[in-house]
Amino acid sequence: MQQFTNDRDRLRKAIHIVTYGDYGKYAAQADALRSELVSLVRRSSAEGAQPPSGGGGPTTGAGVIGPAMVAAKLAQVSIDMLNFSETLGREEQSRERVYALLAVARGQRSLPGRKSVLYFSAGLYIAESTAEIFRAVVSEANRANVSFYSLDMTGLQGSSHMAAQRSLLSQAAVASQVAQQSSVGRAVGRGEVMVFDAARESIRANGQQSMQELAEGTGGFLAAETNDFRGPVQQIAEDVLTYYALAYRPTWTEFDGRFREISLKVLRPNVKVQARSDYFAVPPMEGKPVMAYEFPLLAALNTIPLPQVFDHRAGALHFAQQADGMQCALVVKVPMKNFVFVSDQKQKVARARFSLLALVKSPGGQILQRFSQDVPLEASQDKVEGFQKGNFFFNRTFAMAPGKYLLETVMIDRNSMKTSAQRTEFAVAPPSPGVSLSSVSTIWRVNSSTPEDKDADDPFRFQSGKVVPTLGEPVKSGAGAPLAFYFVVYPAKGLAERPQLTLEFYRDGDSIGQAPLELPAPDENGRIPYAAEIPAASFAPGQYEVRAIIRQGSSTAEERALFNIVP
Repeated sequence: MQQFTNDRDRLRKAIHIVTYGDYGKYAAQADALRSELVSLVRRSSAEGAQPPSGGGGPTTGAGVIGPAMVAAKLAQVSIDMLNFSETLGREEQSRERVYALLAVARGQRSLPGRKSVLYFSAGLYIAESTAEIFRAVVSEANRANVSFYSLDMTGLQGSSHMAAQRSLLSQAAVASQVAQQSSVGRAVGRGEVMVFDAARESIRANGQQSMQELAEGTGGFLAAETNDFRGPVQQIAEDVLTYYALAYRPTWTEFDGRFREISLKVLRPNVKVQARSDYFAVPPMEGKPVMAYEFPLLAALNTIPLPQVFDHRAGALHFAQQADGMQCALVVKVPMKNFVFVSDQKQKVARARFSLLALVKSPGGQILQRFSQDVPLEASQDKVEGFQKGNFFFNRTFAMAPGKYLLETVMIDRNSMKTSAQRTEFAVAPPSPGVSLSSVSTIWRVNSSTPEDKDADDPFRFQSGKVVPTLGEPVKSGAGAPLAFYFVVYPAKGLAERPQLTLEFYRDGDSIGQAPLELPAPDENGRIPYAAEIPAASFAPGQYEVRAIIRQGSSTAEERALFNIVP
């Protein structure tokens, strides 16, 4: 509301506008102040006395700091504060509102018929980081037969919705002008670094435009630029009572995740059609809504043959019996070297982005479980090489009834658009009345646990760490090379006798040895997580099988796993 000043009357006036003034005067004063600041910085830049917004001292051609330089510097400080505050506010507001709208759309899916939602707002800003989630809101609303009607509560003051766009475009223009007229070697300010981001954000900065997209994309309309909502509300009431429901069956059968536009035409002249505009070709899924970043992943899983441009490993392991089924764990591992990091020379960082989708299906193809994650990464350029030497792990637990299932996983590198997918089968055995055993896996490493990681239900929790399985990757032979196996024993309740463990090793179906091992006492949850380590040098290169056999009283449980020793 007020530039830096020693004038107490001006400060009192600004405070009064903020605390007692109406929205129109508030917005007008804010726009006027920003325009004044921008003009001051532009004049300073044109005169060769631009403020150094990167931390260097202000200099004129003669090396003297004058009053104009001080005023320009203070103006730039104010602009930077305004821009940074507005950016953070827009990001926070965008994420909060978009997820709320998603919940509203999804929550009404089970209700029959067409549902109408009146959305009262002073503007809906969609940040770049939430643009895909916003598209998912429209798609989810159309799937749930929900129509949004947006009512702009700012009333009749059309220029206010363009203020944010003008602000961001002005910010980009000033920063670009300062950069072009600056001397070589001057420190670069934040505004100059963010010039492209500001210009891109300005496209979606009109809060009224996003409200219109939400409404028209779901079969409703936007009521704006008016202080009298009696007419729009009457029209909404008529829409609720006078609409047509049409359905058709598409001729194609593939769920390729692509955008499908709906065009509805009527023969009657001078008629305005108000209908849903589009949908995404994805299979019907219960649970969380389909996100926009999942669409190309779903399309890849419908490709024959499956794309396998780079390597990734995935598996499903089973653990304990729970109230809702057998506890299972999905594990996905992919080397980071498969992802392209794009350098940003101005900010001295490199960025990567990749997405993952995993589906658990019945033998008939019905989707029973769905997991996904979109992963943006940013690292300083000198640390990219270290990142690419590591691996990305994805781990989720879920419950399944006994039976055979299909696991489909797919990953996409957003910078190169390369995709890798695989399809494997796994089985969940019925619970044992006596002693039972989890899947057996070889160990990649054991990570140290933090207080947040110490989840009592985490099947990979082991002592003070967390086990990371290898998912069938080969183990190198040689002196000192470790070969470790991990599994969890679930003793039978009510038996005083302790479980007895035996590991047996086979090669080409022939037994090559066995080892009885002593198990520790059960933990506070009654389970026995166990890691057995054997020197890899004891095995010649080749394919092997390990069998873990648990006996307790008259009950026995056995699990098997393959492992490969390479030179």
